[in-house]
Amino acid sequence: MTRLLRRTRPDREAAFDLPALVAGTLGEVAERTARLRNPAALVDEVTGVLREGWRALDRIETVVLARETAALTAHLTSYQQKQHAAQAFRTLHPLPEPPDLRAETVAELLAAGPWDAELLSRSESLAQRAAAVLTGLPPTTATGKTTSRVKVDAALKVFAVAVRDLTARLDRIDRHTANAHNAAAAREDSAEQARMSHARKTLAQYGIEAS
Repeated sequence: MTRLLRRTRPDREAAFDLPALVAGTLGEVAERTARLRNPAALVDEVTGVLREGWRALDRIETVVLARETAALTAHLTSYQQKQHAAQAFRTLHPLPEPPDLRAETVAELLAAGPWDAELLSRSESLAQRAAAVLTGLPPTTATGKTTSRVKVDAALKVFAVAVRDLTARLDRIDRHTANAHNAAAAREDSAEQARMSHARKTLAQYGIEAS
């Protein structure tokens, strides 16, 4: 996960690739969850990932809208005109409705399979606009003023932490499953050895030596 967290940091050379960031941060958690016997056991952790992922995308789109609005209204000299124009532009570009994250809804989503599809789809639809605004944007300006990139990186980091929590839970489940499998195999081996020993003793009673 350390590698994934690093990917959210500014890179002045590479383009800001939002779908790659989201997909890279998610990694294989959706596939690993789908392979579980009871995916619904991870409703809380998956809800956290979906909630923080959506919040991060909201933050990015809000930043993008602000920069787009500023560019579109730059020619206006009146503050009031700028405000009216900005409000009209935001009306035309509302943020998507947040997903339904009630426990029963997330459980149904887990049962259906690809629960990360909506996050990935939104990141792809926002990709070009985000790249145009955030590519090459450092954390601060030359005068030390904080830029919007700091807010974006912070939101992506919280998202990555939620994925890390889900990954840790999946790892614990995997270890528990492996331990249970090993214990079952050990019990079966012990039972087999007991059966073999009993068979040899039975044959020995009749003077038969068997390997």
